[in-house]
Amino acid sequence: MFNFPTFDKWDMHKWFSQDSLLKQTLPSTKICSHPNEILDFLKKYKRAYFKPIGGTFAQGIIILSYHQQGVSIQYEKKRNIVTHTFYKKIEFKKFFKKILRRGDYLIQEAISLLTSENRVIDFRFIYIKNIEGTWEDNGLFARYGKLGSGISNLTRGGTPKEGIAALKEFLLEEEVNQKLEEMKLIAEKASLMLEKKLIQCGNLGFDFGIDINNKLWIIEINNEDPDHRIATVCKRKDILYNARLQNMLFAKKLAGF
Repeated sequence: MFNFPTFDKWDMHKWFSQDSLLKQTLPSTKICSHPNEILDFLKKYKRAYFKPIGGTFAQGIIILSYHQQGVSIQYEKKRNIVTHTFYKKIEFKKFFKKILRRGDYLIQEAISLLTSENRVIDFRFIYIKNIEGTWEDNGLFARYGKLGSGISNLTRGGTPKEGIAALKEFLLEEEVNQKLEEMKLIAEKASLMLEKKLIQCGNLGFDFGIDINNKLWIIEINNEDPDHRIATVCKRKDILYNARLQNMLFAKKLAGF
C-alpha cells in the first residue's frame, strides 16, 4: 500500500543532493566499480564506510582507514569484529574486486560522530503518516554501538536509549529542543523530496548522526523494514503500537475510506 517502490542509498544521495538544505547533511559519497576508486577516496578522506547500496541491518559494511603503512579494514563476522591491514596494493585490490563482483557498493566519508566510552552514537527518528496523510514525529531513540565497533545497529550488538535522554548527555537543554526541531525540518524536507520522486511513503526511520561539532547528518533512511522494534527494547511499546496504528489508518485512507 505504501513505502513502494523502495529506494537505495545511492538513489537517496542523488536526490537529496539536488536540495540546498539536504545536501549539507550528506557525507561525501561515491558509487564504486573498481578498487582504485576506493583507494582514491580513502586518500582524500582517510576514513570511510564501504557498504552495499541496498543493504539493511548493517550487513556487509566495512570500515576503512588509510595510513602510511597501508589500509586497515574492520567488519563484523558471526558477531565478532574482524580487523585486517593491507600493506600491499595488490592484496587490497584482490580483496575488494571479489566483493565488488557481488553487487553494487558505495563508499562514504566517515563522520566523526559523538561517542560515549568508545561507543559510537547515532539516532533513529521515527517519522510516520497519520489518517489525514500528514507526517508526524513518533519518537526519537539513540543507539550506542558495541564497544570498539564503528556500527551502532542493535542487530550488531548496539544498545538503545531514549533519544532525549541521550541528547542531554551532550547538549544544553535549549540545544536539545533546537536539535529536535532541526531533525523534524530535515525529515519533512526529505520526505517531500521522496514523494516528488513518486515514492509513496508512510513509514520511515531516519538514521541521524551528530558529529563532534554538533552538526547533524543523514546517515540513511530505512524504508524497507522500519519496524521500530527499538521502542520495545526501550520499554516504550506505546510508541511501537502507535506507529502500527497510524500505518493501518494511513493505509485505510489510501484505500479510499
